[in-house]
Amino acid sequence: FNPHCILLKMVKVWRLFAPLLLLAGVALSYTPTECGAAFDVIQGSNTLHVELATASPSAFRLSLSYVKVPVQLRSRMVVENLVCAPSKITVNGSVVQLTSSFGFVAVDTRTNTWTLGGPSSTLSTSNAFAVRTASGIDVTLGASDNAKFYGAGGGLETVHTLFSTASQPLVKNREFFTSHVWSSDGFGAFGVTNEEHLPSDNTQYGAAWLSDAQKQTLTFSFTGNQADLYLFPSGNMAAGTRAYYTLIGTPPVPPRYAFGFLASRWGWRDRKYIESVLTQFRNGSFPLDAFICDFEWYTPEPDYSLPDSGSPTFKDFTYNSALFSSPVPQLTQYHNDFHVRFGGIRK
Repeated sequence: FNPHCILLKMVKVWRLFAPLLLLAGVALSYTPTECGAAFDVIQGSNTLHVELATASPSAFRLSLSYVKVPVQLRSRMVVENLVCAPSKITVNGSVVQLTSSFGFVAVDTRTNTWTLGGPSSTLSTSNAFAVRTASGIDVTLGASDNAKFYGAGGGLETVHTLFSTASQPLVKNREFFTSHVWSSDGFGAFGVTNEEHLPSDNTQYGAAWLSDAQKQTLTFSFTGNQADLYLFPSGNMAAGTRAYYTLIGTPPVPPRYAFGFLASRWGWRDRKYIESVLTQFRNGSFPLDAFICDFEWYTPEPDYSLPDSGSPTFKDFTYNSALFSSPVPQLTQYHNDFHVRFGGIRK
């Protein structure tokens, strides 16, 4: 019996099988963080760095990166310094699980599968946790047969339906879409990336989502080298909205006059025409709380043909003198005599 020989053989066996275990995706350890835990998942030749944490009293955060150890991204879309919910990390074989009072997230680092659950039930199971793409990272959740998805935004093509099947976040004239979704399976999700906008289009944001009824999946596609996916188990849309607003901040309530009647048009000709319309409203005892001008309030010519490089003769950041010859006393007069406010549209 030679204990040194046995030890040497054990070391050789470990050296033989350790790479295979890593290639299989086994997370051998984790590092506690302020609100959760960080660990690595080996996916073939790629190493996925993960932080699994609570982000608020009602939301989880998955931070993912293939190029660095992720920390929560600072974003104007997420409230800073939120208090994270108490949680517990457990490791069972290759599964790392974070549990809080509102649910749990479990990641199997060997099979690249993961599960999102509520306080008493499983909400989503996916066999494709995260995948590296040419432009960033895809994260896939599972979806039931009859899952419906709400809360993505709206535009001309979507005004007749309450639910959506996809969202490419953007802000344009007469439409906007966000990286948020609430699923009738009982959870909400919200994506944040480290890029301010798509490299090819500054009106679009690189945290799109797409549902696939046939595959029963909900996939978030992130551009950039880090993805933050926020998840909030919520049994109904009202609870999901509350959790979402806790995360992003409650929208400010517009002033009282904004709920009144606002006369808006493209085509105010001059100051005389403005005052004629305001006088007709008041003489006819019609309700009016504000009037709104399209871009003619600051420029005498449309900007539709303006090149991306701009023009040195384009009138911008001022008032169109045909409509507002003396803006401060003129708008003060409209407020005092007609009891209206003014709004100008910028594009």
